[in-house]
Amino acid sequence: PGAALPMVTTILVTSWLILVEITHRTRKSELGVRLAKIDRGLRYLLLAGLMIIGAGILLQKILSPTWLGWKLVLFALVITAGVAIRFQVIKFYQSWQRLREHHHSPEDNETIQQVYVRSRRILLFLWFCISLMVLLSIGKPA
Repeated sequence: PGAALPMVTTILVTSWLILVEITHRTRKSELGVRLAKIDRGLRYLLLAGLMIIGAGILLQKILSPTWLGWKLVLFALVITAGVAIRFQVIKFYQSWQRLREHHHSPEDNETIQQVYVRSRRILLFLWFCISLMVLLSIGKPA
């Protein structure tokens, strides 16, 4: 049973990466829109699962080191930040497209500026969480 987990994980991760690539290549089609919804749904399920398992460890309902519970919660927050960045990028490209088509407005300029500020904060939060995950992995505190 122990050897099966890495194989199953490899298959799942590879399948998800293939989904992401196909979604990207078909993003302007009806199929791409449906695949993007599936991808988002999978991300939400993953982050919910990580939060539940992490909380279970932290509440001592699941036997595992406390540092691992924190690391799983932080990983869920990293995924959340990634989803938030994606929504910011969508707003950015919508406004940028209007600017390129010469249908720009002061609101588009304002949106681009706001997206930049929000995205930067989200990225700082994301890297803060990753840094904490690294420290937890190295230190493995009790």
